[in-house]
Amino acid sequence: MTGEQHDWRRIGEQVRLARLSMGVSQQELADGVGLDRTMLAKIEAGTRRLDGVELARLSRMLKVSMEYLIEPRPAVLSHRTALLTEETDTEAARSSERLEIVLVQWLHNVQQLVDLGVLRSGPPLRYPGTVASEADGRAAARWLRQETGLGTAPIDSIVNLCERSGQWVLVTDLPGDGASLVEGDLAVAVVSTQGDPGRRRATAAHELGHLIIGDEYSTDLGVSTSRAAREAVTSRGRGARSR
Repeated sequence: MTGEQHDWRRIGEQVRLARLSMGVSQQELADGVGLDRTMLAKIEAGTRRLDGVELARLSRMLKVSMEYLIEPRPAVLSHRTALLTEETDTEAARSSERLEIVLVQWLHNVQQLVDLGVLRSGPPLRYPGTVASEADGRAAARWLRQETGLGTAPIDSIVNLCERSGQWVLVTDLPGDGASLVEGDLAVAVVSTQGDPGRRRATAAHELGHLIIGDEYSTDLGVSTSRAAREAVTSRGRGARSR
């Protein structure tokens, strides 16, 4: 069936990206899971199905959940052009892809906890105004302080502020800085523990800024400027929030 074939292509692509993020070749992964390299190539191309045992072995070798391999990626990520390919296989690209993998798995985990009633999650806070300048970024930061009852008080825990704003943060020991996304009414972020505490705090604040003002990691885009300009605006708003 056409739909099933499309699903296997998607699964194969997620296997390929997970493999590249680990920095291993097709031959190395094939040897690790007991497959011929040509069979793995067909899996990544979506022309060969996986059975349950093979899926479990791949998830273990790639250090991802089976759910990550078989579930569709969040809509906002599925439309993003992949940064990691055989031609652009760099350490930075690997770190970025690995953070995204952990981000997607964290989204699935949070969704399960919400469905079980362990977590209560309402719609995340989203700044109602337009943000196109540094002044707008500061205004958005002041708005967030008002909405969360902070006023002008210092922020003791940026992670607690993220949760009060509707963004669930996972701290991980992976290399890189951080990443975030919004899927429906769930907002999640991951922040690397590598680097000094000030850098981690700044990264968490930056990812919160992405949530509040909206950007390409959300299905509700609130910024019309370029990505570089949005990063500058987000950083400026972060500074106003941290004081």
